[in-house]
This record gives sequence, structure tokens and C-alpha cells, in this order.
Amino acid sequence: MKVLKKQNQKDFILLVMGGDKLTQQKIIILREKILQSIDWQCDVFTLFSKTNLGCKMGPYRAISWFFANESQGIVLEDDCLPSLSFFHFCDIMLQKYQNHENIGIISGMQFCTHYTKNFSQDYFFTKSVHTNGWATWRRIWENVAMDFKDFQGNFEEIIPLFISKKEKAQCKKIFDIWQKKGFEDAWDYQFGFHLLYKKTLNISPKNNLVINIGLTHQNATHKIFDDFFHKLTLQEMHFPLTDPKEITRDINLEIEYFKNFKKKNLIFRIINKISRTFFKKHIFK
Repeated sequence: MKVLKKQNQKDFILLVMGGDKLTQQKIIILREKILQSIDWQCDVFTLFSKTNLGCKMGPYRAISWFFANESQGIVLEDDCLPSLSFFHFCDIMLQKYQNHENIGIISGMQFCTHYTKNFSQDYFFTKSVHTNGWATWRRIWENVAMDFKDFQGNFEEIIPLFISKKEKAQCKKIFDIWQKKGFEDAWDYQFGFHLLYKKTLNISPKNNLVINIGLTHQNATHKIFDDFFHKLTLQEMHFPLTDPKEITRDINLEIEYFKNFKKKNLIFRIINKISRTFFKKHIFK
């Protein structure tokens, strides 16, 4: 995972996750190549792990270390490709809303560009949380917990946020599955729930600024064959930005997002059912 923080275009903070014995040497080589490629004057801070901490504690430890040293910054997953304007967009939003306590994260992803493309404003406020490429402040990351002590009780607190009973049921199902696993291989579900519980408004750009190029790779930890990710293309933002008229949640965007989410998942469930019947396995995971 890479975490970058830009200030006066000088500072660059890089975190590289540790690996197992089979990949340890490759990781060391990669670290050296990246460090050697920094040819401008700056201070470089690193956090190297001697062992693979996994997809839960690895990112959590790294992001916590980052925000212990910086008051705000940009977090970019290791298998994500950002557009050039992603960084400038995040930088503007971080400065503009740094004193707005109700703003959670700035996301680089927009799944519903077919809906947002005709709007004059360049970003929206939503409860939805997308963390492939994002930015936030230390105050938002503080108190994020990797294990829920009272998940069922806390879930009751976020029910009023859902746009429909179907969305509530779908969200509850996802969190129930991960809770039964002990959230053993995830950090982003916990963070997403934390933001829902805090009832933050999260910023979503008009154009899609980040694509995930690792989810369909044969060696990927988590494989997702979702049209949401397959059909996303990199776009750029145009500056100066046009702000929304009000700092308020865009319910229509959330409806559009959930409508597409449900449509794709229904198709995948049908295909998986057929696959289980004839081939005894899932095609989509």
C-alpha cells in the first residue's frame, strides 16, 4: 500500500507492506527501486514491516502511523491507478473542508458517471464510502476500531440512513458476514461502518478518478468480477471546481448507486446458482 502526502510539492511519504518468505526478496528490491527513484529534495519517512500483517492489521497499522504523523493526507491502495487530477482534487477538498467536522472522506471513485455527467457541480455529498483512493483528516481516522464489540446495537443507530428496506437488508447482510469472520481479512468494512455510525457526509467526484487494476488478477487477494470495476475508466477533473449549492446529502445519487449495485448482484447470484448446480463451484466471489 502506498500513502502519499503532498505539501508544497515537496513531501512524499511511502509505506510498503511486508510479505512472506516467497515474496520478501521481491519486496526489498521494490522498496529500493522506489526509494532510488525519488530524485527531488524532500524528507522521506518509511514504515517497513518484517512480516506480512495481512489485509486487516497491515493497512490499519500503516494508516494509523500515517495519521499519527500527519494531520491530513491521501491514501492510495497498492493495486489502484489514479488520474493525475485525483491528487489536485483531494488537495483542494482537504483544504476547503478541513474545518467541517461533518465531512468524512474525499473519495476518488464515482461508479455512476452515467448519472453525474450532466450535472454542473463537480462533486457530491453522500453517505457512501469508497476507499480505493481517498483522502481525509486525522480527526476522522481517530477512534477507528478493527473489531466491533456491540455491532448489533450500533447497527440500530445507522438504520435511519438507509434509503430503503432493501438497502438496509443488503448492508446488514454484508456486515453480518464479515462479523462472523471476525473481520479477519478486512479493514475497510470497519472504517465504512465507523463513518456511517458517525453520520458523516463523504465527498464523491463527478468523474471517476481511480480505477482498481488488481481485482481480476490471478494472484489477487480479493477477486471481484463486478461490472462496477470492469467498466470504470479513468477520467480527469477540470479546474477550477464548481461547488454544490449546499452541503447536503445527495439521496438521488445514492438511489442510483444502489439500483445499479442490486442489478449487478442479481445477475451474479443467478449465474452462481447455475454454476453451483452444474459445476459445484462459484464463478463470482
